[in-house]
Amino acid sequence: MDKRSGSHYTDKTGRGKAARPAGEFDRYNYVDRDIYSNSRPNKKFTRKKGGTLKKALISLLVLTLLGAAGAIVYGITLSNKLDRSVKLNVSQYLQQPSEAPSYQPVTDKNVKNILLLGIDINPQNGTDGRSDTMMLMSIDNRTKHIRLVSFLRDTLIEIPGKGKAKLNAAYIPAHKDANGNEVKGDPSRLVATLQNNYRIHIDNYVTVNTECFREAIDAVGGIDIPTVSNLEANGNGGMNAVIRREWPRKDWVTIQPGTNVHMNGKVALIYARIREADSDFARTGRQRQVMELLISKVKSMGWGDLNSLVNDFAPKIQTDLSTTDLAYLVSIAGTVSNYKMQTAQIPRNGTFTEDDNTKGYGWVEIPDITANADFLQTFLYPSSDSGETESSKTEN
Repeated sequence: MDKRSGSHYTDKTGRGKAARPAGEFDRYNYVDRDIYSNSRPNKKFTRKKGGTLKKALISLLVLTLLGAAGAIVYGITLSNKLDRSVKLNVSQYLQQPSEAPSYQPVTDKNVKNILLLGIDINPQNGTDGRSDTMMLMSIDNRTKHIRLVSFLRDTLIEIPGKGKAKLNAAYIPAHKDANGNEVKGDPSRLVATLQNNYRIHIDNYVTVNTECFREAIDAVGGIDIPTVSNLEANGNGGMNAVIRREWPRKDWVTIQPGTNVHMNGKVALIYARIREADSDFARTGRQRQVMELLISKVKSMGWGDLNSLVNDFAPKIQTDLSTTDLAYLVSIAGTVSNYKMQTAQIPRNGTFTEDDNTKGYGWVEIPDITANADFLQTFLYPSSDSGETESSKTEN
């Protein structure tokens, strides 16, 4: 190690060298005159220990900064293509439902919750209708998991300004205002309904209509469903029945039950939406399955194909993700692609009753709100894989 003393220090050759100026080191203007000397040291030059590590760390820092800059640039580019005209305005709908627990919604800086909405297309005018699919994607950077939670559309729940109604009625669909101006669909009341009742925090939303969903599956080459049951294929209200009821005869196909059934976007959309053959629970399970398979396909895509996919579909997506949010998501995309996947549905089995004669609504699921809220605290905010919750419940 070099020995410094006063204004000079002695190197390993024994030669004196002028001390570098104290304070901040100006690496651009300071000249070490000794390197221009004709004299040569008696000993062979030995690289200082740690020099290689130091250069490696500097290189890593530069690459990190370049990666961050690239993510920011890509985030800005992406944000300019997305429809970000509708911002969440949840505060006007916040309330304390009578059946909901009183603890505050849980937040965790390591957890990013994004509500994914699949919106029906109104057959009368082609505009967006009600929310057909409601799924929370939770990215947990502490336990390295992605968690998907489906919310059943027929859940009877307290909606701000409406009282008890089916959950899918909380989404405000596209409509015309009093002056005849087109107003885009707004998920703010739906987000508030989920936060009010289940005491979770939702950071952002993303909506796509069902046609976009179909096109996305086609863009990745379709998906392979591990198992299609006879009930799903041939049951009353199953896939083949729906195809023959809704498709032009020239487009009819017959879905055979079995394993590894390949589906294009049009067929996969029917698979994800049928419920008459079994139940709304089975339907949401199929939706999560299709979403998992689509995510897996996207993970396996090369950067060029992924970029093309984003460019094609970004204009069809409505979201409130900011440029900063998008840059962050782009920057962690490589890491998140290796996260484990977990899924759940709300209400949970054994935490609801069914009623097929609820006035004005027909068939509904009536949930135990507190039981499902408690489940979500441990599922979305575990301190470890054991399922323990790190976030404490704070009573109002």
